[in-house]
Amino acid sequence: MAIERKKVLITIKAPPNPSKKHHETNCCAGIDIHTKKWIRLYPIPFRLLDYNQQFPKYSVISVDCQKPTRDKRIESYKVNQDTIEILSFLGTENKWSQRKNLVLSPLSPSFCKILEDVTIHKSLGIFKPTDMRFQIKKSVQKDEKKYQEAYNQYYLFDKKLKPIEQIPFNFYYNFKCKNLPNCPGHKLMIHD
Repeated sequence: MAIERKKVLITIKAPPNPSKKHHETNCCAGIDIHTKKWIRLYPIPFRLLDYNQQFPKYSVISVDCQKPTRDKRIESYKVNQDTIEILSFLGTENKWSQRKNLVLSPLSPSFCKILEDVTIHKSLGIFKPTDMRFQIKKSVQKDEKKYQEAYNQYYLFDKKLKPIEQIPFNFYYNFKCKNLPNCPGHKLMIHD
């Protein structure tokens, strides 16, 4: 697969996830500045990056990446973490105008439409919901021993990470698709 240099507005940073293969990684997503389409970047070992590479959400980054061989989702790209460069940060001035211009450009008509697009391996999108409700439920915690074992591994130069505290709750949005009377309703977990 060809290596591409991408400029991406980061809008999503999933929590760190320990693993034996990658030590600890985050999945990030955002908008490709050039194509105005959604892009998923993985693996990003965020807490192991150099300080000058640790980007906040709504940063525009430049990174070398390529299509993965096993992940068939159309938005997914495998990242070369050593090439991450922060270019700028889009603030909230003028009613978030800089962010809105990029984030709302690939607007889907509904979440129901995004679900239909799963057949073409589409998995990211933005839409306007209605009838939103917020829900909190107690979570099932990961096996503490296995969780700790993942963090007991050594990384480059024996750098160790302090385990991330497991959040004892799951957070959800319940909603319906706007202007879609036959929408059955949806429930999505907030994992950002």
